[in-house]
Amino acid sequence: MTFHALIEYLKYRLKAKTRHGVHSPFVYSFIEQVLKNRNRTPFPNRLRSHLQTGQMILLDGIPPPDWQHALDKINDSETAIIIRGIHSTPNHSDHWNKLIVDERVKLSIDIYSRGLLFFKDEFKEKQHFVLKYPA
Repeated sequence: MTFHALIEYLKYRLKAKTRHGVHSPFVYSFIEQVLKNRNRTPFPNRLRSHLQTGQMILLDGIPPPDWQHALDKINDSETAIIIRGIHSTPNHSDHWNKLIVDERVKLSIDIYSRGLLFFKDEFKEKQHFVLKYPA
């Protein structure tokens, strides 16, 4: 783990909330059905079955400058983007922070190892959550 990743992890642990600190029904359900699900199903598959609709874009091993290009191609509010390694380098963290303030992103979730972006029209106000991901 790099020094940057360690500092980001410590900040994450200080900010991260459990399901009891969340007032969004969507995020509470996400915690219960995706994060707390301990079976051997890979994370993207658990998320896909939870969402049940829309497209999922997994950005794994993609350079951070290309994250914005993926966001620019979104034309369906049911799409979700999963980005791995959002805190691994200063460059990754900077690009993640730019994405979560983008006006098209309605909901963002930081679980340290991954960031999730949602564009659902049903989310009336922009929200960002930092959630504890069970080890």
